Amino acid sequence: MPLCKISHTKSAQKLSKRSLTKPGQVIPLHYLEKRRERLRLNVKISTFLKYNPGLFDVYKDRIKPKTEPVRFVRVSHRLRNFFEEEKRIVLENEGWIVSKLCKLLMMAKDKVLSVDKLVHVKREFGFPNDFLVNLVPHYPNYFRLIGPPVEGKSFLELVEWNPEFAKSIIEQRAEDEFRLTGIRMRPNFYYKLPPGFFLRKEMREWVRDWLELDYISPYVDVSHLDQASQEMERRTVGVLHELLSLSLFKRIPVPILGKFGDEYRFSNEFSSVFTRHSGNILHVTERRD
Repeated sequence: MPLCKISHTKSAQKLSKRSLTKPGQVIPLHYLEKRRERLRLNVKISTFLKYNPGLFDVYKDRIKPKTEPVRFVRVSHRLRNFFEEEKRIVLENEGWIVSKLCKLLMMAKDKVLSVDKLVHVKREFGFPNDFLVNLVPHYPNYFRLIGPPVEGKSFLELVEWNPEFAKSIIEQRAEDEFRLTGIRMRPNFYYKLPPGFFLRKEMREWVRDWLELDYISPYVDVSHLDQASQEMERRTVGVLHELLSLSLFKRIPVPILGKFGDEYRFSNEFSSVFTRHSGNILHVTERRD
């Protein structure tokens, strides 16, 4: 799904939330227009509705008796059905969502992540909007909310380490290969250059030597490693690979990844990893709105 369509989906969810929480589940159009910046829409509400037909119904009614009719907005049956389907999918995949949230905490150096940051990436990882309210409290064996519920002060902490979750997609792939072929493979990154992409001889040799280093799981303690060592770079690539593998669309904006630099022990120059490994393990693309 193009990122522009993902952005429109987020906007539709914000608009629907506004209307569904109002009496009668409708809201005057001019009310939404006044709050357009808060909704982070870079176009007028009427323009957004025009280019997204079928998501909302627009009709005229009176706010009070004997007043002039004004335009109201309400969620269409089509969008309501979509939200119901979303709830069903979330319920069916709740176990995977819980394990994914555990994995994010297990990779963090203190097994703690900021609630604000988790909310910011909820769409990237497929967490439901209300996961802190209707999911986290149901699993006290895994999660604990700490700190006051104010911006920058609330954190989600891992309560129990589950060894079954402490296995990266790369390690799982090696195990699957062993079960299939009977040949035990060393966990390693899948290396493939895109069509038309070539490396100079010196770079090919560097990549070959780098791939021969032992794989470092993103779930092991690396507090003893030098931040500037090759091992730490390999571990950083492993964490980035795991985060992307856990994401819904296998891509995350680089600035969002950078916000987790301290928690995942990324160096101040972690973005250089994308340059050194772009095209073979990690792929960097420009965002198109």
